[in-house]
This record gives sequence, C-alpha cells and structure tokens, in this order.
Amino acid sequence: MGMTLSPKFLEELGKCSNMSNVVVEFEFDNGPMRFGFHGRNALPPAIFRGDGTCRADGTLRASGSDELPFVVPALKSVSSLQNRIDARSGYTTRGQFTVVITGRENFTALVRDEYLKNRRVTRKDGFIARGFTWPDYAPTFTGKVLDWSRKGDELTVVIADDLKEASAKIPAESESRTGCIEYRSMNPADIMADIIVSKLGVDASLVDLEAFASERDRWLGNWRFDRTLIEPMEANQFLNELQVESNSFIVHDGEKVSFKVFAPPAPGQTVDEWTDRTFLKDSFSMKAGYREGFCNRVVVYYDYDESGGEREGNFESAVIAVDAASQSPLQWNEASTKTIKSKWIRSRTFTEDPGIEGIKVYHASMANGTGAGTLSFDSASMSLTWTSPSGVPGEAVKLTRDGKYQVFDLDANRYVRVLVDTSSLPVGSCASTVDISYMGGVSHASTLAEKLLNRYRDPVSTVSCDVDINCMASGSSFMKPTDMKDLTTDEACGKGAGSWVKNRVMLTSVRPDFASGRVSVEGIETKMSRRYGFIAPAWLSDYAGASAAERGYGYIGDASNLTGGTDGYYIW
Repeated sequence: MGMTLSPKFLEELGKCSNMSNVVVEFEFDNGPMRFGFHGRNALPPAIFRGDGTCRADGTLRASGSDELPFVVPALKSVSSLQNRIDARSGYTTRGQFTVVITGRENFTALVRDEYLKNRRVTRKDGFIARGFTWPDYAPTFTGKVLDWSRKGDELTVVIADDLKEASAKIPAESESRTGCIEYRSMNPADIMADIIVSKLGVDASLVDLEAFASERDRWLGNWRFDRTLIEPMEANQFLNELQVESNSFIVHDGEKVSFKVFAPPAPGQTVDEWTDRTFLKDSFSMKAGYREGFCNRVVVYYDYDESGGEREGNFESAVIAVDAASQSPLQWNEASTKTIKSKWIRSRTFTEDPGIEGIKVYHASMANGTGAGTLSFDSASMSLTWTSPSGVPGEAVKLTRDGKYQVFDLDANRYVRVLVDTSSLPVGSCASTVDISYMGGVSHASTLAEKLLNRYRDPVSTVSCDVDINCMASGSSFMKPTDMKDLTTDEACGKGAGSWVKNRVMLTSVRPDFASGRVSVEGIETKMSRRYGFIAPAWLSDYAGASAAERGYGYIGDASNLTGGTDGYYIW
C-alpha cells in the first residue's frame, strides 16, 4: 500500500546536501509535457556534458541518456502540498497545490491548444545528483487541473487531488426526482470505495482498494450501514458522514486515494519516535484542546427517518455515553457534549421484491417492527396502501406525480417512504412484499459513542513542528496524514505529566518543502500509547520466546496485567 521510494531517492534524501528538483508532468493525448526548476529540453545534445553538474543558468548538464527526459526548466514556483485531515470533525479536506510556469512561449500552446481542465497532472520530487535518474523521481501528488490564471509571462495552474470529483452530486439530478442509490446492509468502507470508484468515476487504479479492504477487515468487519440516497447532494457530504460515523479517514497518500481507521498500529507496523533533537529550532508548539478537543458526554442519534431535516426528532433512536468522573469537581468540573446525528446507522434493514414497477421503497420506519409488510397498488384509483408486518392496513395514498411519498398507517404514523415514477406504474393492480429485519444499529452507535468518550474525556492536545526533510520518509514510503509518531519531548505536557514520553500522535497535516529541506507537520494526541493485544495465530511462540514483532500480538497477563514483568495488553 502506498508508493515505494527508490534506494537512490532515500540515499539522497538522507544527505540533504543536493539541489532538489520538482517536475510537474501534464498528461496529454499525444504524450506528456514536463516542467521543472531544472531540466533538459529538446536543445541539441552537443551542449550537454556527462558530468552531472549544473550550468550557470541552473539547468542540468546531462548526457544524452534519460536522466531527465525533456523537462522544460520553466517552473517559477510550486506551492507546498496541502492535504490535511480534520481529526476532530472526522473527515479529510481535499488536497491541492499550485504551480507557476514562466515564459509565454512555454505555456501559450498549453492553454490555447489543449483541453487543460481535468487533465491529469503528477508532481514528482527528486534531486540533481550524480546517478539520480528519472525513475528515481518520486510521485508526491497526482490529480487533475482545477483552474488556471495568467498574468503577463506567468501562468498559474491549480491542481486538485482525485477527490475533487467528490464535489459532484450523487445521485444524479433528474427531472423525475426518482433517482436513487441503494446501500443495503453494507460495510461503511465498501460504501466509501463504491462512491469514489463507481459513482464518482475515479479510476480504480488511482484508489488503494487494498487499504480499504485491509482496514475494513481489521477494524470494521462486522459493521453494517444502511441507506438509500434519494436527494442529490455533493458526494463530499456523504463521504464526510461515513468517515465520522465509522471513525475513519479517506486520505490521499500522494499517489492514490487511501483509507485509514482511527486505531492503533497493527502488529508489524512500526512507529517512529521523534524527540527534541528531531524538531527544528523553536518550531514546536502545542494547543491544549480545552475547547475543541474535550467532551465527557456523547450522544449518537440514529435511525434517521429520511425527512431531510436535522432536528433530533427526525431520528428514531439514540444512545448516550457519559463519563461522570470527568464531569466531577475532582476532575474537569464541566459537562461538555458531542453530538453525532447518524444517517447511516440503523436498527433495521429491509428487502423488497419488485412487485410494483415504478415504485421503490427507500425507508421503513422503526414503528413497523420486523417481519413482512405489503405494499398494494390499485390502478383504478392510482393509490398505494401499506399493510405493516402486524397485519393492519393503512390509508390509501393517491399517486399524482413523480417523486417522494409517505405511506401511513391508520393513525397517520410514517411507516414507509417510497419513490414513484408514474410513467412506469402498471396498468393493473398488484402488490409487493417488504421484509424488515434486524441490524446491529444499537451496537454500532454504542461503540462509536464509547470510543469518542474514551478519547475525549480528557482534553486532546494538538501539536505542530518542523522537522528535517529526511524525516519525510517513513520506511520506504512518504509520510502522510494518519501516520503515527511517538513524541518524547520537554516542549509538551499534559494532565499528570510535565513532559511527553512516547506520547503517540496522529499526523493531521504534512507539508514538505524539499527546497528548504524541512517538513511542517501537525498532529493530534491519540491516547494510544498503551500496548494493545491483537488475536494471535496458533503458531505464535510463548511470550518468553517470542520476538518483538510477535509480541505485537496479545498474550495473557498476570493478575496485575503484566507480561514478562512489563506492562500488559489492553483492549481498544
């Protein structure tokens, strides 16, 4: 998962002594067009020398090889990469950057002759160094042209990552208002992947589906969400709701759209430790999180009635989790509430046989209970009647137009909601069966509430700092938002501690600047500094003989939760 940096890139990154270079590659039908700070264009080969040095004008002296194939040295500036997650709100902001190309001879044809909007653009970072060739350049961002502006001899191009497509509305707007997208009892990770690939049309090769699947199986295996999307809205809204309600993040890793659940590192996943020696001088800062990062009461509303409103009364169920100790005068002496209004967590799901053409059920109220109900269509009166699983028929509803209808029982309770396409209604009377069954809504809502309560019952701090560019590599990959770091520092403190010792934070923003040789990062406390137990395979060694990697799995501790004399394992 994620890109792999070449050994030569890692070597030069560690030196921090070579001249960095950025190449921005535009993809066109007749081949790529590349712009860089330094480069090689189509000038006669006689002017190049094979010593790998730079000319006085800053362009690279190269041999006739493919060290930098046809890169026009016309970049004036490239903004830092912008990709961040909002850990408190629970979703990812979209990444983008801007490039400035100089010389109208370089960009006039680009704007005039090419359909520039939505063209794919890849940013690649590397170094001007002996033996550093084009394949060593690392793709740090891929996306599409969002917009451009021109002033004099400069062209400014804005490139946004593939999740810019999430501004599109789904389901597609239609005159009949009967379009819908049905997600019936599906895993939230699968729903998000389907929206991105199938509904927004992002090429599957640009989505890390392996990450979606592995995070799903590890952390969300038994989760099921349920909803029919009937009102066209920006896909962003649906994706943000799904991230919040599953405690997860969609993030662009520079190469692909990826996925991460807020959870401890799994066995085999290492976490780098940063100390005061890692932070660049006077760059470390900290916010306590008293206002935004604190709650000791969590309310999760669910079983949304699909009315379109956000009032609490439009949700049929709720769970409340409270930490009384956190609210007491001995601790924070304050009650602070976080509210989640879930439109995806449900206690019931349903299946519908296609018995009535032109009619689609999109919601079944909790008031129905479970079992089989019946929709009956009378073609003579153009009316629809609902008989709940209890066997009591309701009042007939006249179908006079396309769109949404509520079908009631005799007491005018909302039992089912349907979409109607009047042009497709049958010429004869008929019926369909709607089978309503249980889902794990209360379990998911309770789990979400408890996780949020455990995380925020004490204020959660945020930090920011600058580190050397050689910290940009985490193993053989670039670091990205959602990565974890263990911070040991005298520059931070919290309740009960005058400093941090391996306090685990999740990175929320990573902004590398290869030219200055530094990376600006932001992060948030995770409260994950304990050792968590993972179910171990049967072949694992006993604790005394287990390797460090094997001890990433769980072992039974003694009465004091000690294993081998050290702190034992905890449940996440």
